[in-house]
Amino acid sequence: MSSYWDCKPPAYEGRLIALDKLKKGAVKLSRDAKFKAVAEVAEYLGYLLKDIDAALKLTKRDKIKHEANEKKHGAREVDMQFVYVDFLGSPMLSHRAYIEIKAPGRDTITLSKPIKGGVVSFKGIEIMPVGSLRIMAVPTGKAAHVSSGVTTYKLGSSKTLTVRSEEMSKIQRISAGSSAQVAKKIGSKLSAEVDYKILKVGGETYVEGETTTAGNKSISWEVLVPTGAFKLTVK
Repeated sequence: MSSYWDCKPPAYEGRLIALDKLKKGAVKLSRDAKFKAVAEVAEYLGYLLKDIDAALKLTKRDKIKHEANEKKHGAREVDMQFVYVDFLGSPMLSHRAYIEIKAPGRDTITLSKPIKGGVVSFKGIEIMPVGSLRIMAVPTGKAAHVSSGVTTYKLGSSKTLTVRSEEMSKIQRISAGSSAQVAKKIGSKLSAEVDYKILKVGGETYVEGETTTAGNKSISWEVLVPTGAFKLTVK
C-alpha cells in the first residue's frame, strides 16, 4: 500500500503497478487453506479484493483522461539533464537533487535522484510546453546548507531540456585570530557546516595551504561563502 500512496498523480503507471502487486498478494492469501478456514479473514480478503478492483478501474479511467488532457494541451516527453556546479566552480558532490515541475492546469511533477559527478538525468519525462522549475540540492552527508533556485522554461524543438545550476557566492568579512575561528564563526552564522574559501588575511592575498594565526589579536579575513541560491540557465 505504501508504494501505491507514494505515487502521487500524475504517476498513474506507478499506481497501477502497485495495485497489481497488491491484488496478486491478496489473491494468493485468499487461496491459502489456513486463511480460508478463518471466516473473518476470508471475508476481509474478499472485501479487499473488491476495493482493489475498484481502485484499478478508477486509476485506469483517470490515466486515460489525464493522457488525453496532456495531449490536448501539448505536453510531450523530453529527456531532462540537470548540471550542478558548486560556488567554487566544481561539480557538486554528496548532494541529492529535488526538482519540482509546475505548469498551469496540471499536477506538480516531483523528481529526485542523487547527484553523481555534478549531473542528474531523467529520461522520458512528460511536461507541458511552458512551465516553471524549482531546483534544490540537499546534502546527503554532514549537516550543511541547502541551495535552491526557481526559473521558468519553454520547450523548443529539442528532445532534451538541460538546466545548469550554478551556486552563487558572496564575500564575507570576519574578525578572527585564526582560520579555526573563521570556520567556527561561519558555521554559527549559517547554522550549518559550510565549505568556504579564504581570499585575504589582514588585507593580504591568502596563499592556499598557509597556516595563519594572530595570537591573541583579531585580524580581518575575507572569505568566499555560498549564498544558498542557484543561478539557473535553461537550454
